[in-house]
Amino acid sequence: MLEEVNLNTNASLRLTKGGEPTTFSAVTAGERLRLRIATAVALLRVGQERGLGRHPGLLIVDSPAAEEVSPNDLTAVLCELQTIAQETEGLQIIIGSANARAIVAQLGEQWCRSAMGDDYLW
Repeated sequence: MLEEVNLNTNASLRLTKGGEPTTFSAVTAGERLRLRIATAVALLRVGQERGLGRHPGLLIVDSPAAEEVSPNDLTAVLCELQTIAQETEGLQIIIGSANARAIVAQLGEQWCRSAMGDDYLW
């Protein structure tokens, strides 16, 4: 139901949802998570297109499926992260998640490191 998002110069988001103005703090936890990721992706894209900014080349996303994110929304988020990684030279994205199966299913085993059971990741 999100129709419009405006990022102000003070880093606050003005939202229009279902035809009504709302705030970032008023949306659900899952919506806030998706908005954070979408904002980071948008800022990376704008910086890349305009040659602005000094992004360090590392984006860490912790638990993208933790906040009431539906499987379709998780797939969309992961697809967008894959796209921005391909578009942005030198960008590395680390995704930490307890839902390893969903992440591996979307990204492929060759791009994932998973610890199963009581195993350590590194």
